[in-house]
Amino acid sequence: MVVSLEDLLKMEPGQFEMFVTSLLKKLGYAAETTRLTADGGIDVWADDDRPLTGGRIIIQCKRYAVGTTVGEPVLRELFGLVHAHGVNKGVLVTTSSFTKGAREFAKGKPIELIEGAELLSICRKAGLEVGDEDLKTVEAFEHLSDGPQLLNFLIDWNGAKPNPYLLRFCATSREVLERIDNFRIEQIESGIAFKLYYFMAANHLLSGAVFRPDHDPVNLDDWTQSQISALCCAYKRWREGNAEEARLEDEEEKYMCAGVPWGTRIARSIGSVEADLQELCAKFWWKPHKDVGWYGYKKYFQ
Repeated sequence: MVVSLEDLLKMEPGQFEMFVTSLLKKLGYAAETTRLTADGGIDVWADDDRPLTGGRIIIQCKRYAVGTTVGEPVLRELFGLVHAHGVNKGVLVTTSSFTKGAREFAKGKPIELIEGAELLSICRKAGLEVGDEDLKTVEAFEHLSDGPQLLNFLIDWNGAKPNPYLLRFCATSREVLERIDNFRIEQIESGIAFKLYYFMAANHLLSGAVFRPDHDPVNLDDWTQSQISALCCAYKRWREGNAEEARLEDEEEKYMCAGVPWGTRIARSIGSVEADLQELCAKFWWKPHKDVGWYGYKKYFQ
């Protein structure tokens, strides 16, 4: 069986719940949908008989289109159900993704979030074939952990250090991101890590922006996730075909970053890349909404 996000989105809500139930059974869980028992707020019950890590699980299924994210209120409801029924954890499965608030709320709680790309990855583990249109994104989750780690770090970093500036663009979000893509292709020739930091910096910078009205705005989180996933997948393939260069890169990374925490390295890199983005944005699109006071870049606003 070949499965894709497009196929899942065509399903009725009840069909999607049954699909998730079938998927859990393929993975060895005892699972059943609650449509027959009318158990309010719970779509699927599952039991895992493994020692230590096993137990009873409740699952909610949200068949959302890409760009329609699952928010914090949904997870608050799930968290309440976990306590009310005394189960080990609650799982929210969606074809889309989660808001920053939802991710923040789930931290430290018995809640697991499974979004579109990871759902398809689980399908592959269960023996299903993923369609070619989704394969690139799924491979990043399966074979290279840095993609999701970097995305999660970006979400945490944005939340802990929100932009102290507000940009008012003379362009739509789609026009801005298209120009950023072209700028990356034309001017950035550094390694894969730099490209990853670039997209993270772009997301952080643009999250404080006000764009020209657009009937089809871009979801910055989804854009960044797709870029990181695609780059991680390309990097994995490069390493497979260039083993010696990859080994030398690893040695250089180990030497240059010895003793520097992973998160600190990323934060520093984002800071340096963001300077390039500030210059690019100032040159092409924005008008200052207030005195942003950036070091070295106020000349663009005078």
